[in-house]
Amino acid sequence: MWHIVFSVGVIMGVGFGLMYCPAIVIVTMYFEKRRSLATGIAVAGAGVGTVLFSPINEFIISNFGWRAVFYAFLGELHRIYTICGWTTRGQCTVI
Repeated sequence: MWHIVFSVGVIMGVGFGLMYCPAIVIVTMYFEKRRSLATGIAVAGAGVGTVLFSPINEFIISNFGWRAVFYAFLGELHRIYTICGWTTRGQCTVI
């Protein structure tokens, strides 16, 4: 049992670290006024996403199977990365 608790703790710790750190860093790079509000919205987005995607996942799994969830997320990630690539082209600088 301790293996499961340890594994979930490590995986969730790494996942949350990969999720929250970029959101906070990006917000602080682009917002000078109302930075705290922007950071709060960015961090709250992770919790809102968890609440919203749980019922969506359940619906897709029950109607189409678990593989369809991966394809749906693959399409969504592709869409997000494409939009981010188009909107941030030439804006990032190497420090």
